[in-house]
Amino acid sequence: MRDLFSKWVDTHQDQILSETQAILRIPSVKEAPSGPDEPFGKPCADALTHTLALCERLGFRVQRFGGYAGHAEFGPEDAEEYVAALGHLDVVPTGDPATWSVEPFGAVVRDGWLLARGASDDKGPTFAALFAAKAVLDSGAPLKRRIRLIFGCDEESGWECMDHYFGAAGQPKPAYAFAPDADFPLIFAEKGAFTAVVQKKITSKVVSLRSGLRANMVPESATATLTDGTTLSEAGKSAHGSTPEKGENAAVKLLEKLKESWASELMSFAEITGAGLNLKGSDEISGALTCNLGVVSVENGTAHGTINVRYPVTWDGTKMEATLRAAMSASGWSVASYKDMPALYVPVDAEPVKTLLAVYREHTGDNRPPVAIGGRTYATAVAPVGVAFGAAMPGDPDVAHQPDERILVERLIGCTKIYADALYRLATL
Repeated sequence: MRDLFSKWVDTHQDQILSETQAILRIPSVKEAPSGPDEPFGKPCADALTHTLALCERLGFRVQRFGGYAGHAEFGPEDAEEYVAALGHLDVVPTGDPATWSVEPFGAVVRDGWLLARGASDDKGPTFAALFAAKAVLDSGAPLKRRIRLIFGCDEESGWECMDHYFGAAGQPKPAYAFAPDADFPLIFAEKGAFTAVVQKKITSKVVSLRSGLRANMVPESATATLTDGTTLSEAGKSAHGSTPEKGENAAVKLLEKLKESWASELMSFAEITGAGLNLKGSDEISGALTCNLGVVSVENGTAHGTINVRYPVTWDGTKMEATLRAAMSASGWSVASYKDMPALYVPVDAEPVKTLLAVYREHTGDNRPPVAIGGRTYATAVAPVGVAFGAAMPGDPDVAHQPDERILVERLIGCTKIYADALYRLATL
């Protein structure tokens, strides 16, 4: 079957690329609700509508769940179980367009790369999985389980999409699943993560301050207005919040320039090892804790900071919260909101790890072991039967949440072949 799927992908490369470009041109950054079926704003709703309409044209059975999420599936309708690929259609903001060498939602191809916000995280890989499923559908191969593509619209923010899909919408969990939203060969462990908004009333020369777009992005710019009318600005380098060491935090640079006690406190909370929160540490499975100060603001005499922490998979999230609150209290800060996402860990000798690793190794000849990451994927929503699987290959540049986000067209096509084989193998286990 593998050769049959690969041949199908080869003969549909133009369609795969053009349809991926079409979804990338929808600027699906989360906005305020704009209607009963648009809980994350019109652009995200448009991306879901577009994708489900495409799936219906391709022959899938589709269903929409109030603009939060949707799915497309095929296979024996009387099969109780299904296997899934879970992808997200929302993207983080583009930041300053001047930092891009192309229009962020232009989806142009240059030197073999497809450039756009969402090209690698996660619309490109999601559409690779979509057309992988189409390759299996068109093969006519008999399946033991249904194959389902699940599309969410709030992965980059609060995950309300998955909460709704598996909660209020009452959708059952899959038998096995993967999220095409990280790296090959496979992610068997994802660190726990919490996002906390901390605040403090301050007396300061700062009238207003703004920095950062999302908790899970390193701020690339920061601006403050002082009581004398002076404006201070700093530039940094954006990076994914799970790897803050790869970025340069503009908020921290500006806070350092202010030289005020509250600013120094907030800077200490931003220490990427978590030392300023008394959280520094690591485990053997997933490595060291990381901390990102993703959003900072000062308004009406109150300073706010949004902290995103990725903690080792063997650690207790409840203890994380208690330690954080104690650190805040000791500094005169309070915790305005807190949300925790428990870690994911699937042993390497369990499914679907065994099958997915086998598929990857057969396609690539690469026998390196699976890895642990600080990023979070939809695999967590279906734990413990799902893992992240691609789409970045070892050696690919880390471009998620950065200017000129991109994916190799060759990689897009190659992943489609791998995902077709993976979906078929999981559906026939």
